[in-house]
Amino acid sequence: MAKMDKPDPETSRIFGERAAGLGGQSKKMFGCPCLFVNGNMVAGVYGAIVFFRVPPADQPAWKSAHPELLPFAPMSGTPMKEYLSVVVAAVAPLWLAEALEIARDYGLTLPAKTPKVKKSS
Repeated sequence: MAKMDKPDPETSRIFGERAAGLGGQSKKMFGCPCLFVNGNMVAGVYGAIVFFRVPPADQPAWKSAHPELLPFAPMSGTPMKEYLSVVVAAVAPLWLAEALEIARDYGLTLPAKTPKVKKSS
């Protein structure tokens, strides 16, 4: 299994500042800070990048307007189909805040996930 990139402290700080006040729930996934809406992950940090969920129909326009965006592929080059990623140092803070708002809004359109019930032994 491939080793996961640990979250960069500066990227995590910037992500936390931009995600604050968006609503949703902040929690860690595999040790990385992430933002969840209705139980669905919509954005997070992986190494020095921020990834965020974008409706598939909107991705071509986003990629065209922002050539610094890449598909989010954390493990073995297999991209997660609804996620784009960007190195935080490559974008303006207001742009990142807008991207996180889009991800949050998209998350609000998804069916809510219910927590899994833990099996007793």
